[in-house]
Amino acid sequence: MEYFSYPVVDPVVFSLGPLTGNWYGLFFEIGLLISSVLLARRLKDVHPDIDGDRKAVLIFACFFALLLGARMGYVLLYCPLSIISEPLYFMQFWDGCTSFAGAIALVIPVIWFCARKWNIQSYRLADIVVTAAPVAALAVLAGDIVVGSGWGKVAVDSQLSMLFSSSKSEDMLIAWNNLDLISVINSNGYGVLPRYPSQLFEFSSQLFILAVVSLIYSKTKDKPGLTTAAYLIIFALTKMLTEQFQESDLPVGLSESLFVTKAAILTLPLLIMSEIIILSVFVSKIKSPAN
Repeated sequence: MEYFSYPVVDPVVFSLGPLTGNWYGLFFEIGLLISSVLLARRLKDVHPDIDGDRKAVLIFACFFALLLGARMGYVLLYCPLSIISEPLYFMQFWDGCTSFAGAIALVIPVIWFCARKWNIQSYRLADIVVTAAPVAALAVLAGDIVVGSGWGKVAVDSQLSMLFSSSKSEDMLIAWNNLDLISVINSNGYGVLPRYPSQLFEFSSQLFILAVVSLIYSKTKDKPGLTTAAYLIIFALTKMLTEQFQESDLPVGLSESLFVTKAAILTLPLLIMSEIIILSVFVSKIKSPAN
């Protein structure tokens, strides 16, 4: 079978003496710019007179919480021992490895604190933030797409599979005692195994989430919390789906279930949170405050 070879792109955009710029940094900045504009415009729905200083505080606090939480979540969940050998490894944002669970864990208290300090209903503020959250995710995934990282599990017989030069070391470990896989490795120019381009699937899912959540927000402004609940549900379900294309990082007993990875399992708390929000909206009959 013939496979498409994923393009090889230098992760460094430019280098000026000791200073280097990489694709991840560039896309982080683009994501910050776009999400900042989006948040600034929609914050008028929370309070028409909210000042520029509060907008700036919320934008940078949320973006920093997303970035730091996503990175710390990855380190703690997937490579906690790295902290011993390299204590500041969690600050290497250019590495590109992140976890949505960590991002959400830090953003929630930021939203709660800002809402409490400014006397704004927290659900209203959360609804604004989740409409911009997919933009930040798209920025991270764009970096994965450009440099060809974030590939999925081996799929020799799939028409969707691609060859990623960056997967060579892991592919050699997988194929070392399998003659069929070794022949596949020897048959292509990259010397790797074909894998699902899961970063493309993830990117597509975030575009879908952005479109749907934006539509839901436009229709449910008078029901604070529903947009947040919808985002959590849609994100969890799409994450479960896209994780089916990732290598299983769990014991064999779960390898054939929907929860093949830690990331898939971590979507369950999101579904629980969404149910709590929906119940609080309808049972408590939350109404948006008159501002």
